[in-house]
Amino acid sequence: MPEGGTASVQVRLSQQPPGNVIVGTARVYGDTDLSAGPPLTFTPDNWDVPQPLTVTAAEDDDAVNGSATFDSRSSQITGSSAFLWNAVEQDDD
Repeated sequence: MPEGGTASVQVRLSQQPPGNVIVGTARVYGDTDLSAGPPLTFTPDNWDVPQPLTVTAAEDDDAVNGSATFDSRSSQITGSSAFLWNAVEQDDD
C-alpha cells in the first residue's frame, strides 16, 4: 500500500461458530507506522462471508519501505490458531 494510504484484506472464519465471534488484529512486530483497523464481528449467519479489514500506512519522515507482521485471532474460539500476515508500504519520500 502507498505511504499515507490504506489497503484492505478480506477475513472470514473457517468454520461456523456457535455464537458471535470477535476477531481482533494486532501488530506483532515491524514498522509502527502500519496499523490495522478495528475488530471484526462474525455471527453464525455471516461467518463465511469475507469482511474487509483495513490496514493504514501513516506518513513518516524516512525513505524506507516499511513492513509489519500482524496477528488476527479470536479469544472466543477454543483452540483458535493465529493467522499471521504481512503488510508492506511503498514509501513516497
